[in-house]
This record gives sequence, structure tokens and C-alpha cells, in this order.
Amino acid sequence: MVNFALVVLAILLAAPDTSARNALGDLSEQLVVVAGLGLGVAVAGLQASYPWVVPILMVTVLALHRDLLLPQFQRAAGTDAKTGLATPSHWAHAVPVELARAESLRSTVGLLMLDLDRFKEINDTYGHPAGDRALRAVGESVRAEVREGDLVARVGGDELAVLLPGASEGEVLEVAERIRERLTTLTVSVDTAVDATAIITGIPASFGAAVYPDVAGTMDQLILAADNALRTAKRAGRNKIVTARPSPPAITDHSISES
Repeated sequence: MVNFALVVLAILLAAPDTSARNALGDLSEQLVVVAGLGLGVAVAGLQASYPWVVPILMVTVLALHRDLLLPQFQRAAGTDAKTGLATPSHWAHAVPVELARAESLRSTVGLLMLDLDRFKEINDTYGHPAGDRALRAVGESVRAEVREGDLVARVGGDELAVLLPGASEGEVLEVAERIRERLTTLTVSVDTAVDATAIITGIPASFGAAVYPDVAGTMDQLILAADNALRTAKRAGRNKIVTARPSPPAITDHSISES
């Protein structure tokens, strides 16, 4: 119980927005704690008569902790409480791992950066709890349009990022268009600040796309390329998809001036 309490405390300290209910885990994780208590009772009973069995049980307890409780902490610490998406820190760790894997496999990595258009108006009109509900609905919609191995993260207030390992430019644009269309028709029921219910129809977004190694060779270059494309989409009128292009090679002037 002390161990479980420490794990929950560590989760709450690492992710302050996490609710106590989420930190406690689901039923299966709580059953692990009950199993641990059962093992504790068994250890107490065997300690007097069969002390040589205790080390074996301790190995069992450590295995349960390693394989079940630690993943719970890792999932909770790497999950954004408001959206259920990956956190910026988890995202920052995952990107270089995928780039290294793509380099070794001679593969590609697609990146989508999307920013919700005029999302501030939802918060100003209906209140921040309604904005949080709409943001969660957006996250669920984005995850519904990507593959199982893709990573969706919340990297800013209303800015999301999608990492697509092995995706070509065409596949990245196809995913972006599916997400764009889904968000423009998304309908969300929210509770307003005046204890009423409102329906939000359409939460459009602008997209910036980039593909490694076509337009970038490092994590920073890839993110910068996608972010610049996103800014271009915003300037072009919003609710658009813009793809980053490779920078043209620098031209060096080798002419010799005559004096």
C-alpha cells in the first residue's frame, strides 16, 4: 500500500493536471495492488515456518512492480490530462527515436503540426471548461484518423502534432486531409458558463506537413519545417494544408572581380 501510494503521488507530482481517479488507475491496476497485499500476507505467514521461500516471493513482488506499476506511472506521466494525448516531453523523446529508426531502416517519418483556427473564441464564448471539452473531442477525432503506430501529442495550448513513422508525403497529406475534413464537421456538446448546453459545430484547423529526410535531417529541422508550413497555412486563410519543401541549395558566387 505504501508503494502504491508513492506511485500515485509521483504521478500527481509529475502531471499536476491529472485527476486523482486517473492516477489511481483502472480496475486491473487496482487488482494488482490487492494481489500485492495477498503476497504480503503470504510472506508474513511463511516468514516463521519457511523463511527460505521469502526471497522467491520478493522476486515475484518486484516483477509485478516492474511490469505493472511502473508502466502505469509512465503512461500517466506521458499523457496530457485534458486531451488524453501524449505530453510535449513524451513527444520530444519519441521524435528522435523514430528518426534514428528511420535512418537505420532507410525509411521516412512524416510530421503534421496543426493549430486550431480561432479556438480562443470558444473559450471566450462558452468558458474554459467548454474549451477543454472541445479540445478533447478534437484529440479523439485526430486519433481516429491515424494509424495505430502513429503518435498524437498536444504540444501547445491548442496546437497538436502527429508523428507518422514510415509515411510518404502523399500519405501524410492524405491523413491531414481526413483530419481537416473531420474537424470541419465535428459537433461537440458543451456545458457553458451559465449552466446551459451549447452545440459547437466545426472546429477547423490549419496544417503544416514535413517529411524526413526529404526536407530535414534532424529533429529540430523537421519541426521547424512543419511549423513554418503551418504559419504559411494560417497566413493563407486558415483551414488549409501546406507542405514544407526542401530548401534550394545555396548559390556560391565564384566570380573573380577585376580591379
